Amino acid sequence: MQIKTFKLNVISNDKTEIELNLFLRSHKIYHLEKTFVESGNNSFWAILIQYEHYGDYSTDKTPKIKSKIDYKEKLEPAVFEIFAKLREIRKKIAIENGVAVYVVFTNEELANIALLEEINLQNIQDIKGIGKNRIDKYGKFLVEQYNALK
Repeated sequence: MQIKTFKLNVISNDKTEIELNLFLRSHKIYHLEKTFVESGNNSFWAILIQYEHYGDYSTDKTPKIKSKIDYKEKLEPAVFEIFAKLREIRKKIAIENGVAVYVVFTNEELANIALLEEINLQNIQDIKGIGKNRIDKYGKFLVEQYNALK
């Protein structure tokens, strides 16, 4: 077993993020620890990974790359309008907390929230991938801000 570390800067981490994702797809991960280090504009995620190379475990070495989803095409216009408002609110939350927007909620999670009949904490926590920690940390503000825009 081997260890590798990554440092994902909150601001402009695209290159490191791509490198991390490629690494995760090509290795068998046994343990991953992440810690947020807050330091203003220099804030970053420190990630420690215990791994073995997939070469020993898998014959398919081709990384699976998710294609980008165009939510404007995927969602009905009224739902996309809600999705766009949620993205603006998510951006505010991310800036205030010094984290990347996908840490708050992913686009897929926001699209699922936009599809809800009513946006409230109870409904949001039923969406796959959104756990109690993110509900507690970001959910209340998201719901309050969205309802204020109605």
